[in-house]
Amino acid sequence: MENENLSAGIRKSRPLDLDPSVYLRSDYLVLDFETTNIDHGSPVNRNNSIILACWLVGKEHPSYTDGRGVRSQFGTEFEQQRLLDDIERASFVVAFHAKFEAGWLRRCGVELRDLLIYDPMLGEYCLAGNTKPDGGFSLDATLKRYRIPGKMRYVSALIDSGVCPSRIPQMDLREYCGVDVKRTEDLFLQQQRRIIGLGLDKVLYGRCLATPMLADIEARGCHLDAPRVLTAHTNAIQEFQQCDRALQEFCGGVNWDSPKQVAGLLYDKLGFAELKDYRGKVVRTDSGNRSASNPTIEKLRGTTSDQRKFLKLWGTLAPLKKMVSNLETMKEICEKDNGHFFAQFNQAVTQNHRLSSTGGKWGLQLQNQSRSLKKLFCSGRKGCRIAEGDCPQLEFRTGVDLTGDPVGLADVLARADVHTLTSSVTGFTRQESKPHTFKPIYGGKSGPPRLVRYYEAFRARYSGLYNGQLRWVYSVLETGQLRIPSGLIFYWPDTRMLESGYITNTTKIFNYPISSFAGADIALLSLVLVWHGMRGWSGYICNTVHDSGIGDIPVEESCKFRELMVQSYTNDIYEVLAKLYDYDFSTPLGLGYKEGEHWGEGEEAKYEPEKRFKFTSDKPTAITLN
Repeated sequence: MENENLSAGIRKSRPLDLDPSVYLRSDYLVLDFETTNIDHGSPVNRNNSIILACWLVGKEHPSYTDGRGVRSQFGTEFEQQRLLDDIERASFVVAFHAKFEAGWLRRCGVELRDLLIYDPMLGEYCLAGNTKPDGGFSLDATLKRYRIPGKMRYVSALIDSGVCPSRIPQMDLREYCGVDVKRTEDLFLQQQRRIIGLGLDKVLYGRCLATPMLADIEARGCHLDAPRVLTAHTNAIQEFQQCDRALQEFCGGVNWDSPKQVAGLLYDKLGFAELKDYRGKVVRTDSGNRSASNPTIEKLRGTTSDQRKFLKLWGTLAPLKKMVSNLETMKEICEKDNGHFFAQFNQAVTQNHRLSSTGGKWGLQLQNQSRSLKKLFCSGRKGCRIAEGDCPQLEFRTGVDLTGDPVGLADVLARADVHTLTSSVTGFTRQESKPHTFKPIYGGKSGPPRLVRYYEAFRARYSGLYNGQLRWVYSVLETGQLRIPSGLIFYWPDTRMLESGYITNTTKIFNYPISSFAGADIALLSLVLVWHGMRGWSGYICNTVHDSGIGDIPVEESCKFRELMVQSYTNDIYEVLAKLYDYDFSTPLGLGYKEGEHWGEGEEAKYEPEKRFKFTSDKPTAITLN
């Protein structure tokens, strides 16, 4: 997409130039599509099509003509050449919730790796930090906050009520879409000043870098192995029924849909103590009744044999129930859609800025799949395998780097196995220790005595990390906010110290700087590097889960995919963090890699940045409590 004949001597930039100042140029293009409305107009639904494209270009765009205003083109994705010609010569594309437009541009034939976008929705998300502005992140609500007139109410009301845009008179639809484009440009120009003024231009650029990749991943979908799904479904139902009978026999036939009956079982028959908050006040429902919700049951502590037996049975049944539900959905996908399904990523939902996921047609999302269900996912293409790379101990290593903890750095360089510290204190096996190992990073202090002992041991060993997090807490107590290396600002204006000495919001202040920089920046930007490196490949990225990237890779490309993952995650990411965020990450960032016929299968290989760091051990070293 290089164009050497741009006006005013402006050279076309590329996304990986990592130069947020590109957003100051005036050779942009502002875009909005109107599409058919199956699944809310999703571009992954092949029964949808583009109805109308409206766009305008900035004053330094080569095709800008004074007074020409909004351009439009009725037609499908095969009839948008005028638009594509203008995009070819724009430095970047402005679109609100741009992942939608990126998905449709992909169907128009645009190579998304050449597409740099500016998304005002993500701009608002970055401005808000961990807060939610009045009205949320919709276009109408955002325009209102900037005192910009909203959408055309007549057409907007029709679309909101379910009328397909194809049935709306073309003159009205063109005016409606054109107004959206003009309003989006006004919003972009106003918002940009706020973004730059608060030093958020770099983190916004980082968020926007991931958008075309996410649109590409969503368009690929995931594939299920039908025979495996059927077997797993049958086994899970049998296991669930056995566990359900055992629980019912023990509890005497309680109606689990009746909160009153469940509360009677918990507090009257079994004698559990009601939960209390940090002020010592009993936790009740909004109506003042005793709580019998699932989250409440998960936090109850068993002190008698009956209580412990109940918690064991219930703790087994609850995940089984969820698993049976997921497997029933998977079975239906295999029967009706040949095992192929699509879901979407949500970019402006979580407070720590990590991605979340929402299921599409089948309600089966991409992110929170049980480890035991991973083996049900396969390629669906002959001669292809599923490869997964993730960042081992990413949040621990990020916390060590952000706080400068010398012991943590030494342990990483010694390839120390932090899970063995958990085992030595708690008595858990190494595998059982994994869910608990890094809880202290996020302020974990309470629990059974053996976990409390471990949390204390962890804080004692990694006192640099703990004290650094305490400094964040006291800084927020003083200023109400905290800026992290990406430039993102988290806000906790209600932080205060209680009479007990406890500072409110402590666990979130411990958590967000680490989980955000690790998951929303380091892991996602590493995967962006991989995705750009796969230009022209047959293989593709089919999913990302927090700190991992999953690829659907032909056997003949597997070696170079592994090499690309290692290069991106353990080497190139340092240059990205330095150039984009001006941050020198000085702790090793590794990669764990698996490849097999199904997701999660294969022997894991571990890679560390040997050329960049001097490691003191070739083998994992156990850590035990002195």
